[in-house]
Amino acid sequence: MKHALIGVTAQVDQEGKRWIRSSYTDAICRAGGVPVFLDYYMERETLLYLCERLDGLLFTGGVDIHPKYYKETVEDGCGEITEARDIFELALYRHARACGMPLLGICRGMQLFNVAEGGTLWQDMRGHSDTEHLLMLERGSVLYEIFGASTVVNSFHHQAVKRVGNGCTVAAVAEDGTVEGITRTDVPFCLGVQWHPELMTGKHSAIFERFLRACAAYAAMRERR
Repeated sequence: MKHALIGVTAQVDQEGKRWIRSSYTDAICRAGGVPVFLDYYMERETLLYLCERLDGLLFTGGVDIHPKYYKETVEDGCGEITEARDIFELALYRHARACGMPLLGICRGMQLFNVAEGGTLWQDMRGHSDTEHLLMLERGSVLYEIFGASTVVNSFHHQAVKRVGNGCTVAAVAEDGTVEGITRTDVPFCLGVQWHPELMTGKHSAIFERFLRACAAYAAMRERR
């Protein structure tokens, strides 16, 4: 049985070193996939070569997206920014979505999906860092299929979706109204979640299982072409 190859976007530390948290790669492996490190300093030719062979993409958490990509200026409270990563990941997302590749975005990854589709972000918000809270899930979404009407999630973010991007559908909302899950219905699988399911147990692993199932279907379809 062929294991799906999943590109995983790199994070960066203050010294400029690129890395990936093992919690992301462990979650992919447990679901039956093979993680592939994607460095945002890759040349375009290398990126396109990989995209032709990858079966899915996981966009990880990390530093803030520059507000200029959603037509705003930097406000007080906006955190660390790495523009090289913004440029790389926005291009990567748009190319992969055009190909119909399955996409999963976690924390910053969800925010990036929203910005890429013309949405905006709250640059700094309170009450969502180092806590847990209840989410209400939209009927008909993949999250509703997994969890039912609600679930409790972890929370480590200070930014969130403000205006939802074009073509995106809200899939999860916190009790204070914060959007914490978005999907697209015009592609086989495109899900963004604001929390970190890779750090949780139980049904949260089903998010990765659903993602890998879509990646396997995408790989099979590509082989038939």
